[in-house]
Amino acid sequence: MKLAAGTLNRRATLLAPVAGQAANGAPVTTYTAVGTRRCELLALKPAAIEAGSQRAATADVQLLMRLDALTKTIAATWRIALDGVTYDVSGLMREPHDGSLIVYGHGHVA
Repeated sequence: MKLAAGTLNRRATLLAPVAGQAANGAPVTTYTAVGTRRCELLALKPAAIEAGSQRAATADVQLLMRLDALTKTIAATWRIALDGVTYDVSGLMREPHDGSLIVYGHGHVA
């Protein structure tokens, strides 16, 4: 997807998982902010959802970002915070030829 000047008009916080242990020894996962990136909130396309695109079908939000050293490390185990809402990453589409990344996010995480 082509990145146009001025379209990355929001700021998303990237949250990476950190494995740990609870006081009782049970494994727990917490999330720590590892950076922020400018992004564009893209409309979810009904045609992609109807066509059964797994990424789009499970997504509540679709974000366009620049592909860089940090965004290349985003995985489906990460979370993204945007406009006061935190989403689980449900899919990624990296486009190295044009330097873009689309992140699909699902569900509000409390």
